[in-house]
Amino acid sequence: MSGYEKRAYIRVPYCCKVTINRGLALPVCDGTLLDLNVGAASISMDDTSKTDIDNGIFYIKFILDNDETIRSRATLHLRHDRGAVFLLERGLVLFEIISRIHALSARSTIDRIVSTRKFRAVVEQRKAIQKPKMNCWEFKACGREKHCPAGRNEDYDGILGGKNGGRFCAFVPGTLSRDYAVRTQEGKFSECVGCEFYKELLEDSAKQPDKPYGF
Repeated sequence: MSGYEKRAYIRVPYCCKVTINRGLALPVCDGTLLDLNVGAASISMDDTSKTDIDNGIFYIKFILDNDETIRSRATLHLRHDRGAVFLLERGLVLFEIISRIHALSARSTIDRIVSTRKFRAVVEQRKAIQKPKMNCWEFKACGREKHCPAGRNEDYDGILGGKNGGRFCAFVPGTLSRDYAVRTQEGKFSECVGCEFYKELLEDSAKQPDKPYGF
């Protein structure tokens, strides 16, 4: 098993187009993203008979749920009967974007990062009373809000009712895991899954699964 196969991955179908760069000739295959980790994408292709999938520089365009498209140059890693596995130059970018779109939804399909969960349809009356949302630095009492990207990044202000990225800390670039260790992005996600604060965020998001959260 290679290094990238050991990493966390997303298993969720997305439409994609694979273009092989051969100068003036640019054959295109329609396909479906079967799974994705931070370095590679496994893609099922509808018709590869018109192309030599073994050679060339590949350009892959993914069409996401929010109609955004992400492009990445790629090299072929493995060819198989149903399609191929490509190593992506922008694999981490795509991985993070899809994670952010899905991870705060009750319909999450992220495997090994956020397990799909079902929550009670009836919430106790006292929980329906609006109260100030706790931010991650308040929950952890770490006092690091002035130094942590989650505390000062206004791009995420208001998501799940948090101040800056205070309720979106798992997905703010540069935040650290619970023991403040510097980890890879997928390693940080794995840590966040076991955090009580993160579980609370999932429960909050599940009560409003159709809210766009700015994505």
